[in-house]
Amino acid sequence: MFTYPAIKAFFRNPVFRFISIISYNFYIWHQVIATFLKDHRIPYWTGETPPNELNDTPWMRKYFVLALVVAIAVSALLTYFFEKPVSKYLTERFSKERPPREKTPREKTFRFKKEPRTANSVPNGLRTAMKTAVKTGEEGQPEPRTETEEEHDG
Repeated sequence: MFTYPAIKAFFRNPVFRFISIISYNFYIWHQVIATFLKDHRIPYWTGETPPNELNDTPWMRKYFVLALVVAIAVSALLTYFFEKPVSKYLTERFSKERPPREKTPREKTFRFKKEPRTANSVPNGLRTAMKTAVKTGEEGQPEPRTETEEEHDG
C-alpha cells in the first residue's frame, strides 16, 4: 500500500516527521497555551470584550500565529528535552539484565517448587488430594480399587 514513490517521499519528509514526533505534545498543550495567551492579553488588546468576539480579524490573525508558534515550540522542547531523554533512561534502566534478588526469609524457609504448566495440568495440591482420595460407596465404606485405577496411579 505504501510502496508508491510519492507516498514514501511524503512520509520521509523531515517536516512531516517532525510534526508527527511532536504531535501528541502539541495536542496536549495547544489549548492550554492559547488560553494562557488570551487570559494574559497577548497580543495586547483593550476593553472588556475579547477581540475574537468582536471579529477583530487583524488581532485574531496575530493571536493564531503566536499561539501556533508558541505551541509548536513548547511541544518540541518537551518532546526532545524531556520525553525522549526520560524514555531513553527508563528503557536503558529497565531493559538490562539484573542480578537475581536475594530470597526473602519466607522463601528461605519454604521450598517453592515450580513445575511447568500445561493446558491439562492440575495444581499440585489438587493433584495430591485426588491421588489420596478414597471413593466411598452408598454406606460410607471405601470401595475396592479397580485394576485400572491402580495402573493409572502407578
